[in-house]
Amino acid sequence: MREEGDSGADFLVSQIPELKGVFANAWKASSWRVEFSDTATITSVARLKNSIAWSDYSNNIISENKTKVLSFNNVTPSEKSVKDGSYPLTRELTLVYKDPLPSRLHEFFDFIKSQKGTSLLRKYNAVPIE
Repeated sequence: MREEGDSGADFLVSQIPELKGVFANAWKASSWRVEFSDTATITSVARLKNSIAWSDYSNNIISENKTKVLSFNNVTPSEKSVKDGSYPLTRELTLVYKDPLPSRLHEFFDFIKSQKGTSLLRKYNAVPIE
C-alpha cells in the first residue's frame, strides 16, 4: 500500500470508490507497508497471505513470483482491453526531459515504435505506442 495522498492510491479510489474506506482503515490501523519498487511490491504480495497490491502488469510477468493478476468488472487486462477502454485501471508512462531533446532519446523513441521495440513491449504485456 502507498502512503496517504499517493497519486496511485487516489487513482484507484477514483475508479473504485469503495477503496476509500478500506485505505482509511488500513492507514488508521497501520496495517500496511510501503514498498519502493514494483519488484519489492510483487515479492511482498507473493510472500504475505491475503495481500493485494497494484503494480505494472509487465512487472508481474517478468517476476519470478507467481502472483495472480486480478480482473476488474470481469475484464482481464490485455492490450485489447486497455486499448478499447474496457479495462480502466491503466496509467500512461510519461517521460520528462529538458530541452533540447537528446539524440539518444530520439533513438529510444524510434526503437520503441519499431517492430522490434513493439514486439519487446508486447512480450512483457505492455501496450505499445501508436
